[in-house]
Amino acid sequence: MWKKKIITCFDSEELEIKAQEIGSTDIMLYDTSADNDQDIIKYMNVVKESIDWLYPHGFDYLNIAKSCILAVTNKQVNSWNKEIQHLNPSEKRTMLSFDTFHEVDDPHGYLAQMVTEDVMNRFSNHQAPDHCLDIKINDICILLATVNREEGLTKNTRVRIVNITNNLIRICTLHETNPVFAYIPRFLFYLKLPFNKSFKMMRSQFPLKLAYALTINRSQGQEFDKCLIDLSEPAFSHGHLYVALSRIRGSLNLRIYSTDNNFLYNSNINDEEKVLYKLEYNHLITKNVVYQEIINSFNELTVIN
Repeated sequence: MWKKKIITCFDSEELEIKAQEIGSTDIMLYDTSADNDQDIIKYMNVVKESIDWLYPHGFDYLNIAKSCILAVTNKQVNSWNKEIQHLNPSEKRTMLSFDTFHEVDDPHGYLAQMVTEDVMNRFSNHQAPDHCLDIKINDICILLATVNREEGLTKNTRVRIVNITNNLIRICTLHETNPVFAYIPRFLFYLKLPFNKSFKMMRSQFPLKLAYALTINRSQGQEFDKCLIDLSEPAFSHGHLYVALSRIRGSLNLRIYSTDNNFLYNSNINDEEKVLYKLEYNHLITKNVVYQEIINSFNELTVIN
């Protein structure tokens, strides 16, 4: 029964259709082009072992630049980024932002008394850098703003930090041949505060975030030599799983990170069978989200043909 859920993970059309054919959103991660069980996409459930697999030579920024961890939520991404940055032997620098109200009608300063600079400092947004930006030389980061479009230094480009000063940070692209170098100053970011839609703040900060790990959404359009996908939180949006799995060309350089309590089972299987299934196959079942409208469109095309 379980083997009927073996599907390809590199063909988006088959992935989405098969997920519906089995009558469930649960799928087994498996590469059907594989000749034997050794090419099944393997999963890991220990953070250190996962990092050692992804970076077998420790912190080598040349190899680290070709690898990435993908996760569903920003919370997972931040956790992985901190873990990997610990491997970087360079000295950590903390760059602080300058935060202030922007175009807020507060002639008497009442709002400024309630929403202090300290409160604004604690505010974070995945589209903007944090107030405290902890970085090191050779860290891999992502640009949160376009620095130089002609040179390819656009938003969401991964770069490496080459040098850090108080007012400028020198970065370079991750191209092995002819990397592009540039100095970047602090940028202005305009953010809506969560207290009221009309409350805005302005943050002056370097447009960088650590990028050893990325959210699946932010990884779109990128390709890696080696990839670890954190599915401890399952995909929750259409196409999430396909985008993550298609960032790499083959299953040998791909691993899934999850936790044991994230095994999903058919409701008809009892606890004893769950244990036997886990011991016998050691496969991870995860969720795939597919818009029903897409499946319906495929069915309509089939009827027409």
